[in-house]
Amino acid sequence: MNKIILSHIAAICFSSVTFANEVEPINSNVYFNTDSSIIQSKWSDLLQSHANYIINTNQRVLIAGFADETGERHYNEWLGLRRAEQICSALYNKGVDKELVTCVSYGENHPSDPGSNSEALTRNRRVQFIY
Repeated sequence: MNKIILSHIAAICFSSVTFANEVEPINSNVYFNTDSSIIQSKWSDLLQSHANYIINTNQRVLIAGFADETGERHYNEWLGLRRAEQICSALYNKGVDKELVTCVSYGENHPSDPGSNSEALTRNRRVQFIY
């Protein structure tokens, strides 16, 4: 069984760092389909931007996986971790040093949208890059 890594962050401060020739800000989220940890191809450029930033700056990053509120709490913690691990693996495949990356799951905790409609649930199925 996967060991679920849980931690709590009292405050998370996000900057909006952008790089020349990049469309997305460096702290953009990667979103997932319901009950899935598969990274869609539309996120390739964003992942490459993050990988380049980490490699070029030797910056440490916390990869935080989240789930929406549907499903059991333990399952959502596992799914959030699985999503974070998939992003970490993609970064490693792009040349990022494993020592610079930490994967955690917050499951359904800390939703980006507190609503319960389909749009809110979609926004909560995500991975965040926290520098």
